[in-house]
Amino acid sequence: MFTFFAATGTCMAGTVWVGSLPSSCNETQLVTAFSKYGEVTSCVIHAGEYALVQLATAREALRAADANHGVKIDGARVQMYCYEATTASRARTRFESNS
Repeated sequence: MFTFFAATGTCMAGTVWVGSLPSSCNETQLVTAFSKYGEVTSCVIHAGEYALVQLATAREALRAADANHGVKIDGARVQMYCYEATTASRARTRFESNS
């Protein structure tokens, strides 16, 4: 289970969920964009629809999510939220909105 926090909430894990990605978006673009806010330690695009971007600290991740929620990437308005992984289960993942 993942708990999502609004961009103005907390970012315990240092990870930002980026949703509504256009199919043209790639990991290099995301790393470049997020590097302005701190050290990107991991960036993975899943099924071409969303990405998980890990920054070195929770503070960096929160700053990145705050600054970029709702921005356009290649014409698509993306969503960004900090999240904390509460259970590591890839087989059964449930999302709870906390906003």
